[in-house]
Amino acid sequence: MTILQSTLAKGQKQAPQAFGTGINVSYLADFTIPAGMTVATTDIIELGVLPAGHRVIDARVIPTGDFGASVTADVGIMSGDVGSTGTRTSGAEIFDDVALTAMVGLAKADSILLADADQHRSIGVKFSASITGAGQVIRLQLTYAQ
Repeated sequence: MTILQSTLAKGQKQAPQAFGTGINVSYLADFTIPAGMTVATTDIIELGVLPAGHRVIDARVIPTGDFGASVTADVGIMSGDVGSTGTRTSGAEIFDDVALTAMVGLAKADSILLADADQHRSIGVKFSASITGAGQVIRLQLTYAQ
């Protein structure tokens, strides 16, 4: 298992925070799979960060490039600390088996009902099949509030 990281996960960019109750904020996170890279089904892309004290309001997966017609992705909260490359898991609270053929909006309540936490949490992506890189981009637009 390999943890692949976006600029948010690496701390090169910061997820915005709502500095007041009920204020919605959002960002667009992305990860490009370069030509020659293989992302295995056991790999996790640490794509985004849900800041401490915030809860998910809405999300969209926006794939670009050919992931394969039958390949799906799970998008959810990761175990462990943001940015850690140790052994971690990734859930499917935000999207479960989402198709990667077009933009898809949030359709399940699990992430909206997820309680806030007192620490930042990573948002991970796992694919249902191995992906051979050819410049595909997986994007997550995440909207959240305190």
